Amino acid sequence: GNGDGGFEISNCGSVEIDHSTANGNDDRGILLSGCDSVAIHRSTASRNSLEGVVLSSCDSVAIDHVMASYNGADGLRVHNSGDVAISIFRAMRNGEDGINISNSGDIDLTYVWLLFNGDDGADVSGSGTVDRVGVFAKFNADNDIIIT
Repeated sequence: GNGDGGFEISNCGSVEIDHSTANGNDDRGILLSGCDSVAIHRSTASRNSLEGVVLSSCDSVAIDHVMASYNGADGLRVHNSGDVAISIFRAMRNGEDGINISNSGDIDLTYVWLLFNGDDGADVSGSGTVDRVGVFAKFNADNDIIIT
């Protein structure tokens, strides 16, 4: 872990993070803001003091084969972004939500496991259409899935 965050990238074109680990940081594991296109594949962001992954004001987001667990806040937070596609994603035992998405485009959740999070499994608000296939959300402290 680092004294601050793990990956922090802002105001960029396309970003791809593949086969990476951002664990045990004193801040966030991965923070991307103001990027055109974001893709995170086969990576882990766990045991960070705050969120595992934060994506802010990104035009499009694709996340697959990612685990964000045991973080102090949300496993994954996406806000003010375009369309979001999340597949084969695990968020377990985070201090707050497993996934928190707000004010973004259409959301696709495919084969997502949300277990034992300190608040909601998934909290989606102010976004477009939410499609869910194979979402397993259980044993979260508040709601398993809330869409408003």
